[in-house]
Amino acid sequence: MRQLAPFSRLLNFRYFNAKGFDQPVGLAYEFKARDFLVAVKNLRIIDKINQINMDSSFAAKDKRRYPLDFGGYYSKRAESIYNLPSNLRIKYLPQDIHLDNPWFHFSMNFQPQKGKIIFKEKFSVKKRFVPVPEYKQFKEAFEQMLYLMRKEIILQKR
Repeated sequence: MRQLAPFSRLLNFRYFNAKGFDQPVGLAYEFKARDFLVAVKNLRIIDKINQINMDSSFAAKDKRRYPLDFGGYYSKRAESIYNLPSNLRIKYLPQDIHLDNPWFHFSMNFQPQKGKIIFKEKFSVKKRFVPVPEYKQFKEAFEQMLYLMRKEIILQKR
C-alpha cells in the first residue's frame, strides 16, 4: 500500500477464499491517501494504475541460451476502485486493452461509474516455458504489455 501511496492510511482490509483451492485467494483493502494524484495545472493524474507488479526481467535479455521459465501456470488479478472527489471529472480514460498470444493473456479494463472509476487488470500464463527460438517474439509481446501498463487516468477540475 505504501508503494502505491506513500502518505496513505489503512482504513479497512479483508482476505477471502483462503480455505480452498477452487478460487483464487484475495486481499481487499481500503485506504485514504493525501498527495495521491499528480497535479498539473487544473489536471490531476492517476499514474500508479499498475497493480499486478509484473517482473520486467522476463524480457531483460536480448538472447537466451535456456528456455524462460515462468515458474508455473498462474494468474495475477487486481481490481481498484477510485472514488473521485466531487470537484473532479474524468478528462481521459484509457481504452481497454486485451493482449493474447501463445505465452500469456493480459487485459486492462476501465469502467467509469458515477463518482468513481473501476479498474481491472489480469495476467495469465498460458505456456510455462518459452523456448529459446520463441524468445524474441515473446520479448516483443512482453515489452508491449509493459508499455501499455504505463497508461494514466487524467482528471480535470470542474
